[in-house]
Amino acid sequence: MNKQEKTIAIILGLCLAGWLWYSVTEQKKAADATREAMAAQAVAQPAVAAPKVQEVASVKPAEAKPKQEVAKAAYLKPEKLVTLSNAQENVVFSTHGASVKSVTLLGYARDCGEISDKNPPVVLDFASAPALAAEGDFEIVEQGKDFICFRNATMTRRIKLAGDYRLEVEETSESSLPSMLPIGVMSMGSGANDLLSIDSWAMDAKGGHVIHYGEEEPLESYLVASTGGCSGKKSAVGIPETSEVSVPGSCAWVAVKNRFFVTAVCGMSAPATDFKAAMTRDMNASDYVLKDVSAVVGMAKDAKTRKYTFFAGPKKQSLLWDLGMRDVMEFGMWRWVCYPLVWVLNLFHSWIPSF
Repeated sequence: MNKQEKTIAIILGLCLAGWLWYSVTEQKKAADATREAMAAQAVAQPAVAAPKVQEVASVKPAEAKPKQEVAKAAYLKPEKLVTLSNAQENVVFSTHGASVKSVTLLGYARDCGEISDKNPPVVLDFASAPALAAEGDFEIVEQGKDFICFRNATMTRRIKLAGDYRLEVEETSESSLPSMLPIGVMSMGSGANDLLSIDSWAMDAKGGHVIHYGEEEPLESYLVASTGGCSGKKSAVGIPETSEVSVPGSCAWVAVKNRFFVTAVCGMSAPATDFKAAMTRDMNASDYVLKDVSAVVGMAKDAKTRKYTFFAGPKKQSLLWDLGMRDVMEFGMWRWVCYPLVWVLNLFHSWIPSF
């Protein structure tokens, strides 16, 4: 190695060291900002938020709240299911709650290999916690090739298939819209390294930052266990089948994800006020193993109009980037290296697909 090569190597080494220092510092600032925001929220709302956060922060699974009941009002009419489709997905809607019951991803096989009768497309099944479910029965007042409009005595909801696994939703009410919005449930896959987690974009004075609740309380204690892999084991003693945790604080989007897919609400006309997560464990496992995770997002109260985007699809960087949710892909301090690297890998995959 000559003098010029040594000089270049030293400069590159210094640049790398400086970049690592900067990344670690920024992550520490973000973590501090998150703790300060949650503390401020607890002080500002002592009657509601503080007791819940304090209870969860003590990490006593035996004291976890039972799973929340959302949109469980008795339905008086038979359920009617309607399917809207495009080249990417089939979406099944229900007149019970004007909800989304399932999304079939036509380009993704359940197992490795080509889609076939024995290897059908992936189905995101929300039957146990229908996405977007409001209270009561709805009537279908209008339907087209790529949209459907529901209405009942309290509200009107128009949903459009916008492409790229997005549903564009518009809601109106003469009084006030529901303040809670379920965004569906994600179930654990069968892979040894599968995971379930929740992310959000917490609003702050600087515009906001991502929070990965698989690494942050008050949810970390409930999201740490997967089907195996590197997460280790956790005792299930004293943990109920389903635990509910409230997470205070305004956020621009909330996402529930497993290893490959994500369901989320984003692009809201007004930021969410908070959200509630429900974690269900596998009762057949001797250790604590997650079975599924769902979330209900708190929306602005007393609103008469509202717009937002519901996404249910793959954790594909280009799709998430367009929605402002690129950080759903957890790259940590290497994210600025991984962003272009993923783009390059996808480019090569488009040239040389799997075989």
